[in-house]
Amino acid sequence: MAAAVADYTPEQGTAAAKLPKGDAPMQITLVRTVDILAELGKSRGAAPLPVLIGFAAETGDPRARARQKLAAKQVDLVVANDVSRPGAGFDVETNAAVLIAADGEVELPMQPKRELAGTILDRVEQLLAARAAAPSGS
Repeated sequence: MAAAVADYTPEQGTAAAKLPKGDAPMQITLVRTVDILAELGKSRGAAPLPVLIGFAAETGDPRARARQKLAAKQVDLVVANDVSRPGAGFDVETNAAVLIAADGEVELPMQPKRELAGTILDRVEQLLAARAAAPSGS
């Protein structure tokens, strides 16, 4: 799941007609949307497939939040990055990340996003291969 659909959505949805402009401030109440990745993790349960990978774009050290997401969303891997770090995050061609899994963490240095994506896909391939080699029922 490379991007959140939206963490919040307007409580009232769309208006039936154009809202008239006025001098008073307008308030929009937002409600939490369904967490699609967490729902997939819950529905997968203990099954080995599909492999589920989440992303955690944070400001500051992303490790603690990524570990929480790993457990709460029942995923196999969380790719976490500090989007406040110079040269990382949005609107740049490079990024650095840490891969958080139940069996440990792997720090990935600043590199072109294409290379980072390749490393993430290599890890997914390893997860798939390990599951294919596992005896059925595990």
